[in-house]
Parts: sequence; structure tokens; C-alpha cells
Amino acid sequence: MFDVLEQLGLPGVQIDTYKSELLENGSVLLPKVEISANGEDRIYSLLSTFTQDADFTYLNGIQGQFVDRTAEWSLRKEREELLEQKLRDRELIEAKSGNCRTLQPGWRNTFHHRSTRASSRKVKTRRMCIGARH
Repeated sequence: MFDVLEQLGLPGVQIDTYKSELLENGSVLLPKVEISANGEDRIYSLLSTFTQDADFTYLNGIQGQFVDRTAEWSLRKEREELLEQKLRDRELIEAKSGNCRTLQPGWRNTFHHRSTRASSRKVKTRRMCIGARH
């Protein structure tokens, strides 16, 4: 089984982990095994166990199963990228909101007239905030 892992291109560290856990615990789970075949990168998990049965001698030895997790890992990566983008967007919005807040008092004092209605002050303030984005 170990030579199969080498042929699949697993790193030596991962093969060593596989060997030691299998010998110590009788089973091993490698949650992320990256394999490249036909120009395509795939991600698998590998669960193996050491079996010994007197009635079914053909099952004696190491039994293992690869489970394709490529779609799962792809979705996980996409979710992480979306979360990072959300954080960058939030920081940008907070920075722009801070600029808007610092401009508003001066805007109101400069253009406030007794004859100006409250609703027009709001419009002027909004326009100044929008202009602050540029």
C-alpha cells in the first residue's frame, strides 16, 4: 500500500504519518490527499484500516478507501474567499463612513440658511457624503 501512495505522488511526510498511525492505531484517516491525474488536481480523503480475519484471508492486510472531496474543498475555498471579501468591503465602508461623518458638520454650517427646510439639509448632506467617496 505504501508504494501505491508513492506512485500517486503523496509527499513523504504524509506517507510517514500514514504508516505510523496505521501501525500504532490499526487505522488511519488522511483528510486531505491531493492527487493530480490527467492534468486535473483532485482532493481525496483516505481512510485505511489493518484487517485480519481467519475466515476471509483475502481481506487480511490493509484495506483503504479514497473518497473524492474535490467539490467540498472547492466550496470551502470559495466560502473563505467570500468571507475575506466581505471583511475588505466592511473596512472600506467604515472608512468611507468615517470620511462622511467628518465632512457633515462643516457642510451643514456652511450651507445652513434660516429659510432652508430640514429635508433639504438632509439632501445636501447626502450629496456631500456621496461626493466624499471619490
